[in-house]
Amino acid sequence: MPLYHPPLQAGFLFRAIVRWKPEDMKSMCIRILRSLDRKLDQVVGLLQIIVEKETLMSQATDNLAAAVQKETSIVSSVTTLISGLAAQIKQTSSDPQVQALADQINGNSDTLAKAVAANPAADTGGVGSTAQTAS
Repeated sequence: MPLYHPPLQAGFLFRAIVRWKPEDMKSMCIRILRSLDRKLDQVVGLLQIIVEKETLMSQATDNLAAAVQKETSIVSSVTTLISGLAAQIKQTSSDPQVQALADQINGNSDTLAKAVAANPAADTGGVGSTAQTAS
């Protein structure tokens, strides 16, 4: 016999319910309500866990975005500092070796600036919400 046969099952249930005593009906309803109450408690518990995990993930994402912003500011400051030092070195010395070193410093600064510019996702928090870090 199949698991569910609407006419047969409905008829069986109707005949069974008609034969039950009021005490049996009350007992059955209480069991059903208690079962539903336990299941609802489980669902509420799972929802609370989901909300807690979402909050932790959101905090981790916010912390990551702040760290990336701080790092971007530091890299930008370092690039400006290096470029300024190279310009000062060039101005204070006419020695070809010193001039070559100043040019090399400028090249390193340009390389650093290009590396930062090549990673725009870091500036916009584009790491995404799937990034998880331990705070």
